[in-house]
Amino acid sequence: MFKEFKELDLHGVAIRKGGAFEFDYDLSAEGAVAGLAALGQLLGLAMRQQVSGHIPDVKFEGIRKEIDAKLQSEVPPRFKAFGQQYDGLVPGVFA
Repeated sequence: MFKEFKELDLHGVAIRKGGAFEFDYDLSAEGAVAGLAALGQLLGLAMRQQVSGHIPDVKFEGIRKEIDAKLQSEVPPRFKAFGQQYDGLVPGVFA
């Protein structure tokens, strides 16, 4: 139950200048909430009510802050460890 509240879709990871990691992802729960808002608008139209026509871009900022902190603490060291296995291919890149 509520499986969509435990999932995220990772679209990409960028490594910026200075080695900073940037993560691009969507939380499935945000999509579910936006879907409910859209459904509400459709029901309003069906009932001949005036609706705004705007579906909000839902972002759970608090949850995203926690996820970002977890990703920042876990992904860079794992990436470096992975790359060091192949350091002989491109010496010094993962030193």
